[in-house]
Amino acid sequence: KNELFLAFSSRLYYTNVKYIMKDNNFFYSPIHMRSYFSLLQGCLSPEELCDYGCEHNFPAIGMIDINNMYGLTRFLEAARRRGIKPVTGASIRLGGQELFTAYIINREGFSRLCSIISNVLLYENPYIKTADRISYDPVADLLANGWAGLCLVSDNLPLVQRLALHGKKELYVKLTWGKSFIREVRWARQQGLPVMALNTAVVRAHSMENKKDTFLYHLLRAIDTNTTIGNLCEKEQLYPYQRIAG
Repeated sequence: KNELFLAFSSRLYYTNVKYIMKDNNFFYSPIHMRSYFSLLQGCLSPEELCDYGCEHNFPAIGMIDINNMYGLTRFLEAARRRGIKPVTGASIRLGGQELFTAYIINREGFSRLCSIISNVLLYENPYIKTADRISYDPVADLLANGWAGLCLVSDNLPLVQRLALHGKKELYVKLTWGKSFIREVRWARQQGLPVMALNTAVVRAHSMENKKDTFLYHLLRAIDTNTTIGNLCEKEQLYPYQRIAG
């Protein structure tokens, strides 16, 4: 039971990873919620995320956007005003593929993640000629310089195995909420790595809010993929695990 790790306890601004258990049950905290700062891939504001957390008495709330922390200041302020613990970090993607999620533990981790994000955005900047771009591999960077101050989570098993060569501290195998993860759990046990269950939530679970959020999310995905809502391909549709549990 200590392998499944569903919640974070955080200090204001920086996070402290803990198991939160009582009477053999886990306290649920959604710590992988995407805001509208993930352009065309999120539809909720930092304030709406914190409001939702307060309404459901979550002990903590986490905002994880794609290759950015643009909403960090608003998120921290909203969490402070509502008395909820903030968990923050970023989902690192390269070439459209998610590599890992990095959660911030302390100031060193914040600086480290800013550096990684800056290099990723510079590498993928469409206004820089391909010939002038500097090659950048976030995983190679982590192997060379470590990830002190960060907690890394990924369901890319070859990537996790590669990172484990550097060390297993603050390295977790991701279990995607709503999907089968038997293979990942078995593999993690063999490697001696802990697991973390997460769901990439982008809409709220309430019926009325969910209907509005779902329409907006599908509209954003249609704009991004240059199609209509009715013609969205299956992979762009909203999955059940992308709804914040209530």
